[in-house]
Amino acid sequence: MPANFVEERRLLRRTVPTVPSTPSQRSLDVAIAISREQYLKLYQLGQAVVSAQSTDGRRVQFPAQALRPWVGHHGIKGKFRIYFDEQNRLSRIESVTR
Repeated sequence: MPANFVEERRLLRRTVPTVPSTPSQRSLDVAIAISREQYLKLYQLGQAVVSAQSTDGRRVQFPAQALRPWVGHHGIKGKFRIYFDEQNRLSRIESVTR
């Protein structure tokens, strides 16, 4: 790779504008695939948490019970948007699978 191309990529990374997150906009997108059997084991434990990696590479944990509305015959599979409050606690989850 030419040196100027590498330098150009570094400059682009530094100049990408960042949007400050506000409490109403704090969210992560995750892809989740959990079999029905796996989910039932998690749910029966009561305090069980799901750990997932967001599309931007961050790891997030939240209560397994929060996914209950999306449990189907085969489990849970899809893309979800997870919203957080000011204390980084789960606010809500919505399905974004189309």
